[in-house]
Amino acid sequence: MRSLLAISMAAGCAMLAGCRAGGQSSGDVLRQQNLELQKQVDQLQKDASELRAKLAELVGGKDASDASKSKEVAEATPRVASIEIDFLSGPTTDSGAPARSDRQRTVAVYIKPMDGRGRFLQATGTLQVEVSRLTTLPPLGEVSKPDSPAKLLSSKTLTPLELRDAYRSGFTGTYYVVDLNVPDADLAPPGQLLLRARFQDAITGANLEASRIVGLR
Repeated sequence: MRSLLAISMAAGCAMLAGCRAGGQSSGDVLRQQNLELQKQVDQLQKDASELRAKLAELVGGKDASDASKSKEVAEATPRVASIEIDFLSGPTTDSGAPARSDRQRTVAVYIKPMDGRGRFLQATGTLQVEVSRLTTLPPLGEVSKPDSPAKLLSSKTLTPLELRDAYRSGFTGTYYVVDLNVPDADLAPPGQLLLRARFQDAITGANLEASRIVGLR
């Protein structure tokens, strides 16, 4: 009899909104589910707006026949004119730590596509990034050049969708981040890394390159 009474009380408690399971009420669970659904709806609406904008660009607006206006719009539309490798690029951890041949380190390369006025511009296309180590140091008082002999350590190619996912914006700036794994022993100081980036613009077909030399400390 006591067992039946206990089972009945437990079932009744589960039906009440105030009865909690694992510290969370059924009302809390529903609110969380509603928030997740709202986030999904918001994202779908943003995706739909973007697709409409792309479709309008493909078929042309109602004023597309106006040659003078079309020319002005074309001149006002920003396109990627150059790419830069930001000074923040380099090994992400202390390169002064003892080298270990069995450990991989990360070299982060920060890429900035720029428009014709030198302003950051989101880009669509394929990005290839390489990390090499210069095989010789320059004479004292001289600066290494991008065409100096170097040993390729790692490379990565990002597709247009992967490039879009690599976008970052924060207090240090706005850029695309590409992380490459490099053996720890290849990052031992003293020495210099040669970073290279090649971007093929999917909109204009332009091929752009950039390089930067980073000292190992």
